[in-house]
Amino acid sequence: MIKFLARVLVNGFLLSFVLPSMFSSIAFHGSFWPEGVIAGFVFAVTVVLVELLLLGFGLLTLGFGFLLRWLLWFLVPALQLWAMAEWFPQYLSIESFFPSAFLAGLVLLLVNAFTNSTPTGATRS
Repeated sequence: MIKFLARVLVNGFLLSFVLPSMFSSIAFHGSFWPEGVIAGFVFAVTVVLVELLLLGFGLLTLGFGFLLRWLLWFLVPALQLWAMAEWFPQYLSIESFFPSAFLAGLVLLLVNAFTNSTPTGATRS
């Protein structure tokens, strides 16, 4: 639960400050508290919804979708970011998928991979 809250806060910070300052075509509407934290939570929920949609796509295509997801895994955070901007435009707006959402998705992928990893020698409880 603490890891989930940390991820929500990190994603809220990224969506509120980092991504809009890195990419001029990404705009966040609001401040970090409470809108940024809400956006971080909404992004975490959007991640789950997009993963479920991709799972359904993989099942409906009899495995071809899983192959595409395996080959294009780096696009998934960009799709999640794009979906959040489409579903919740009151928090986030993105003018173009490429290069803004694509590169912002890579930033989210790297940061979330870093925050999700366990240091060497550490144990999970």
